[in-house]
Amino acid sequence: MRRGIIAAAIFCACGVLTSAPQAAAASTLGDWSTFHGDAMHDGVSSDTTIGAASASKLGVKWSKSIDGSPVFSSPMVVYNTTLAEKLVYDVSVAGTVEAFDAGTGAMVWTRSVGGGVVGSPAIDANSLYIGNDGGLLTALDATTGTVQCTYQLPIFAPETTPGRIEDAPVIGHGSTGSIVYFGDTGQSESVNHGREWAINGVGNTAGKCTRKWMHDLGTRGSKHSGTWSPPALGVDSTGRTLVVFGTGQPDDAVYALNASNGAQVWRFQTLKNFSDADVGAGPTISAPGVNGSTDGVVYIDGKDKIEYAIDLLTGKQDWSFDMAADAGKNVNSVSCASLVGNTVVVTYATYVYEFDATTGAKLHRSVAMTGNTLGSVIVSGAPGDQVVLIADLSGRFYAFRLSDLSELTTVRITQAKSSPSKIAASFAVSNGMAYIAGENGTVYSLG
Repeated sequence: MRRGIIAAAIFCACGVLTSAPQAAAASTLGDWSTFHGDAMHDGVSSDTTIGAASASKLGVKWSKSIDGSPVFSSPMVVYNTTLAEKLVYDVSVAGTVEAFDAGTGAMVWTRSVGGGVVGSPAIDANSLYIGNDGGLLTALDATTGTVQCTYQLPIFAPETTPGRIEDAPVIGHGSTGSIVYFGDTGQSESVNHGREWAINGVGNTAGKCTRKWMHDLGTRGSKHSGTWSPPALGVDSTGRTLVVFGTGQPDDAVYALNASNGAQVWRFQTLKNFSDADVGAGPTISAPGVNGSTDGVVYIDGKDKIEYAIDLLTGKQDWSFDMAADAGKNVNSVSCASLVGNTVVVTYATYVYEFDATTGAKLHRSVAMTGNTLGSVIVSGAPGDQVVLIADLSGRFYAFRLSDLSELTTVRITQAKSSPSKIAASFAVSNGMAYIAGENGTVYSLG
């Protein structure tokens, strides 16, 4: 697939949004309920069971096939209070959603939400949200799989089909309840007329699965643009909550919108060094007052192979690093970074990189992995014992020590008669285990 498939609480601004996103807020009890762990996409697990000291002992504990179609979506892991157990949720390209017992892999329920699903789901309270290529957002009961409500993207003339939802939604909360933020890519590669959306969630007093606002991404020259970048939520130094995401061709930019009304706050142009220089990675947000920045920082890369640090308040560049030049490899960069203290961790091609979050100086680069990477790095473990987890397109899992990116272990996860299945998803770490899915349609638990 051209895009390489990747595949929250909010603070009060203008009396609309009421609670601030915090690092690992979605993972307070070890839960992993949204893409890359929380609304700011810091990619750090609050479950510290898996660390550098134990990484070499990791192996596949169970594996379960969903429906035989590929899985690009990253798993979610959440404790279900009704069932009194942790559940793992994932969805196939064919649109089959399954909930598994996190410890044993036993299936708890299954439901179809329509085909063409490549983005990861998000869970808020007892609602699981998933978008598909038909432009349908579905909210499922996380306990039973029952459909709670749906929102169908409209068709805007002269378009003839709805836009495709190919990113992972992020959930915020306002004075009326939960809000689901996501984007669409438009109806096709040639049309590419997409928009960013805010939809009222289940339990919202303004009406579940109703539109709060829509932001048209407009045109650059004579061509439209869309988005498949998983949005992040962050609060700038003025107390305003922003929705941050990247756009596809021909725009190839990073946007910050006001989360309360969808108004554009700033736009940052990445390097358009070729015709398909999409910004498909999810942004990672550092809060104001952290890592030497009064305003806060957005860390993101695009297919231009560059890692950027952008001022959260102004949209101006703080620093950039050319990963293609350093690696000597020219591949798409679509991975979300993890932020651990003053260290930015991100994968590009066959390497994991660490940068100083303030200056952009390269701190470490790992040894080369076997295959290229499309998933995003995840960090787990207690301070002083943290480990970086990533899987590649050769079907292997790698663990690197956070302090110096020395390799701790490599495990072949996926098996096939002729060749291993690719892994384009990212890990979810919870329940003392690491969960991931392969393009062979199987969900794996490592422990």
